[in-house]
Amino acid sequence: MMKKKLLVPLLALLVATSATATGVAVNNASANDVQTGVETEATANWTDGLSYNPDYAYGGGSGTAADPYLISEPTHLAQLAVNLNYDENITANYSQGKYFKLTQDIDVSGKNWTPIGNKIGVDRLNTFYGGFDFNGYGVSGISHTGYDGQLFGFFGAFSIGWVKNPKISYGDVTVNYTGGENSIVDNSGVTTVASFGGVAGAMIGGYIGYDDGSDVNIDVNIDGDVSFTNTVAGTRGYHGGVVGFFIGGVIGNGHDEGNTDISVEVTENGSMSFINNTGELIYAGGIIGNGYADGIVGNASKTAGGDVSISFVNNNADNSETGFYAESNGTGRCGLIAGEANFTMGSVGSGDSNVSITAENNDVVHYLFTKKQLNYCGGMFGGASGLKGTKGTGNVTIKLDNYGTIKAENNAAEEIRFGGISGYAAGENQSVWGIDNVESDGDVYIAVLNHGDAKINRADNWKYYTGLQFGYMLNTIVGTKGTGEVAYISQTKLENFYYNEGLLVYPFINTKDDASVLGSLNGGDTVDQSKTFGYFLTDAAAPTSDYGYTNSWEQYIVVTDKMTASENTSWAVTGANADGVICSLSIASGYGFDGYTDDSSVLTDENGRPYAVITNEKALPAVKTVDLDSLTVDFTSVDYTGEKCEPKLDGYTLVALGQDGKALNATMPAVYNVYGVELYKDNVYVGTKTYTEAQAFEILKLNNSNTVDVSKVMIDPNTETYTVPSDIEVAADEAFTNVIANSGSVVAYKNGSIYVRLRETATHKAGVVSKVDVVAYTVTIQENAGLTVTVENKGDSFLNGAYYAFKVTVKDGYELDGFAVKANGTEITGDDGEYYILVDGNTEITFEGVLEIVYYDVTLPQSEVATVAPVVDGQTAVREGSSFMFTVETEKEIIVKVNGVEVQSVGGIYKVDNVSEDIVITVEEVVEPEQPEQPDQPTEEPTDEPTDEPTDEPADEEKSGCSAAVGSTLVMGAMALGCAVVLKRRKK
Repeated sequence: MMKKKLLVPLLALLVATSATATGVAVNNASANDVQTGVETEATANWTDGLSYNPDYAYGGGSGTAADPYLISEPTHLAQLAVNLNYDENITANYSQGKYFKLTQDIDVSGKNWTPIGNKIGVDRLNTFYGGFDFNGYGVSGISHTGYDGQLFGFFGAFSIGWVKNPKISYGDVTVNYTGGENSIVDNSGVTTVASFGGVAGAMIGGYIGYDDGSDVNIDVNIDGDVSFTNTVAGTRGYHGGVVGFFIGGVIGNGHDEGNTDISVEVTENGSMSFINNTGELIYAGGIIGNGYADGIVGNASKTAGGDVSISFVNNNADNSETGFYAESNGTGRCGLIAGEANFTMGSVGSGDSNVSITAENNDVVHYLFTKKQLNYCGGMFGGASGLKGTKGTGNVTIKLDNYGTIKAENNAAEEIRFGGISGYAAGENQSVWGIDNVESDGDVYIAVLNHGDAKINRADNWKYYTGLQFGYMLNTIVGTKGTGEVAYISQTKLENFYYNEGLLVYPFINTKDDASVLGSLNGGDTVDQSKTFGYFLTDAAAPTSDYGYTNSWEQYIVVTDKMTASENTSWAVTGANADGVICSLSIASGYGFDGYTDDSSVLTDENGRPYAVITNEKALPAVKTVDLDSLTVDFTSVDYTGEKCEPKLDGYTLVALGQDGKALNATMPAVYNVYGVELYKDNVYVGTKTYTEAQAFEILKLNNSNTVDVSKVMIDPNTETYTVPSDIEVAADEAFTNVIANSGSVVAYKNGSIYVRLRETATHKAGVVSKVDVVAYTVTIQENAGLTVTVENKGDSFLNGAYYAFKVTVKDGYELDGFAVKANGTEITGDDGEYYILVDGNTEITFEGVLEIVYYDVTLPQSEVATVAPVVDGQTAVREGSSFMFTVETEKEIIVKVNGVEVQSVGGIYKVDNVSEDIVITVEEVVEPEQPEQPDQPTEEPTDEPTDEPTDEPADEEKSGCSAAVGSTLVMGAMALGCAVVLKRRKK
């Protein structure tokens, strides 16, 4: 036997990839089981046992708007999820143009819920795109353990379509999005999103609500522990009680009639927990995680008249547990209504809609950030722009009721902008909290109420951007553009609103910019104080600031004989608060402030400058001054404080000034020329002492206990190089005896380490040394006789995260059957024979399904008796396992044999099946033996006995056409075929 090589040109390896449909059948549940809901055995997911079925009938209906599919049991929801999530060879969205309606309450507890629509998709093929009417019923018990996907909710992804009056409740849900092999990842390239939403994880457009003029009710209850943890690098978290990632559309009503009620409640046994360990943003909100400017939550009608109510309640009753928790090692935007809301919330119509946005906390709300980042947090909103209220003529209420604890902390000691209503409020085109209508006579009520011993606090070292109502504001109106009244209410025990270094109370709004407006504009463009009121309810006198507003605005203040002054001093009106008119103190050069003549307490602004307030009953106090020339300052060497250059003077705190009159700081050299000092006593600004000649002042360097943020050390695993910022220095050893460049190759340090620290500066010594491991791994490729493997990047080892690419082609004489390329036993996919892996450990590349191709020779007889020819012209070899066919032309009686075994033809064609050895065909002529002469016999009467004489009838063997062939297995197929052929009768 001789093997033959492949007789076709060299083939390139082609590996086709195909997505696996979520919910494709994995057990033997029958179609009848699916239709009736009868289960043959317990399954892990509601979708197990179901496969894609576009003709599924649900509980009735035809799927049109007039005759929607009827949903009456859990299996119907599961089949909808399977049909929509299936993405293999689908060119159109399954749900597009289809309508569904609940016919009864459905409890889905007991099995893992699969979201309906699990991918955003370039063409939105896996988002819900149809209509779904809850019809006054609800779906309860949604739960899942270990879901690994970007989008989770009743709908994972929702777009363009509509869902009417959703009523949904959740049990325990644990989502751990890892981006691993079993992760459900969208196919659009939008892989930076991981989100949970009670109705939809992500919403691209359409309506969650309706626009037929009836009341809209969106109701989500969290009855169990809902937890979403995201560990995929570079992925942001978007989490909300209704929608996590609100890209666009309307959540609410689109008609000029009908009220809108949107509510989310964490019940006494429930909790919401969102963790983003990716170094990226987390948006966590009780209603919405984050949304874009073109979205509307409330009423979208231009003439809306129905009222809008949006509310979140945390009723978790277990004080050992957090009812609402958000954590990130990146930046955060968190609030009980929305993490960040740049969309409209309320009513955009000109009608008389009343808008109410409220949150209530009865347990613990905790926002935690573990990376040095700027974060926005609030009792209701983390950050927001746009409209929160109405463009109509109704009233607006924005209120937080707190009976528990709301706290925000950044354990990296970075700033958190924090407020009971919103941590941050801003808008390019002036956002409005209240009423955006100059013709409205509606009133605005904004309140943050800490009831009893309830606490609102933040734990970090930043002191300014915090307010009981708004933490930080830019280009924003809080109040009304119309003619109505504005009332601000803040209530708390003073010690229950604080940060970790002590009390910090901005009773209302903290704002620095001149573009923001607070109060009633009375139809004009300036605040009417007679229509603006602020009340701060507390158990103790509160510290004040001209960034915050206390008590009430007063329209009239009598100032006659109340602006008293002393020699070298004067007062100037700079503002007002609820106590009266605020006046700042100016003191002549060379003199300083030394308190009041009656020794009354001193009020200061954030810079320590003293100010005083006058009312109808109270005049400004008389000022005592001090001659600054009489004070002698000590300019001997001192340690640098990290913020100010502080010469010494008993009883005072000093700040050194340069020639430009500004404070000297860390950017200056170690020896300073001091031209003046600012003096403070008990944190009150006293005055500025200047010098005609510079005073020499040396600042000693401080030890630097800071370590390098090793994420700043950038190692490129592909080029095997490193770079670090200029403020960091690098060494090959921990003692820094071998300092190396800030960029270069790490080849010499593979499976070793480099060391980094902060450079020494003019004010600080070098920082603490940090070790950066340079991890490398090996990649080996299994040899395969049938493949040629070409490696793009060769080497002995590869850095963690390196891109390792190789191309695979099939050698001549081999073919593929069930071909697979595996890395450490896990199959990987390729494109046109090109593969790659990201190296994250020692890796072995193996191959399966490569087969050698074998051909067998065909020997035709050289005979004068007959002409034998292959059916395929010129064929002299046959591939192993295939068939060989040939014809025989002759005028004689012949016998045809293959490898010595006689074969028969069908329709003149001989066939040998399943070839497994060389074929030799022979042809033999049938020679009739001569008949001997017979002696004369006496004549006898014929009898019925058989004789030995030949007759004209064929033998039994020839009648059947089935001569038994024995021997080679090559002719078995030919024997079978030959049974259908009537052989020629042999000649006598």
